[in-house]
Amino acid sequence: MSKKETYITKLRQSRTDHLRWINQIKLLVSGIDVDVKTIAINESESTFGKWLYSCGMIFSTQNIKNSVYDIEHYFKACFEDYLKIYATLVQGHSSGFLSNLFSNSKPSQSDLILAQQHYQTLVQTSDKMLSSLRLFESQLLAMGEKKFDELILHDTSAISLSQEEPESVEKKVFRYRGQVIEE
Repeated sequence: MSKKETYITKLRQSRTDHLRWINQIKLLVSGIDVDVKTIAINESESTFGKWLYSCGMIFSTQNIKNSVYDIEHYFKACFEDYLKIYATLVQGHSSGFLSNLFSNSKPSQSDLILAQQHYQTLVQTSDKMLSSLRLFESQLLAMGEKKFDELILHDTSAISLSQEEPESVEKKVFRYRGQVIEE
């Protein structure tokens, strides 16, 4: 499999992981008992976020950078929406010893309704992000193999697109928003 095909496969897997995250939140706002610890609360801890901030940012300095920035913008907005849901359903309803003695640890019906409203906003934001992601994918698919390989040449070992072991390099290579910084 070429580097481009591997990259596209990882992109699609990350999209699927994001949809799983959305579905876990849907279960949460539906009132179904969900282990909240399995739902990423921080964007960099989510599987999609790990992909975006490592592999996705490779193209943040190229001619398709607007798509990458749109994806990042909507992705951050998704987590802002989720934090509102989390604050409504989880944060105020901890299941500690004292909270069980003095209050009901289950969210009230009004909390569920508010969380569902936040969830609708989350879904709309997620749809915009997924639309930007599809545009990004189309741009990558339209890109030639040679150009793609040139763009990721310095980052193949960092994002492990190939199965080969990276050669040891004496220089330390860092990446910030798609730019290679060598020490």
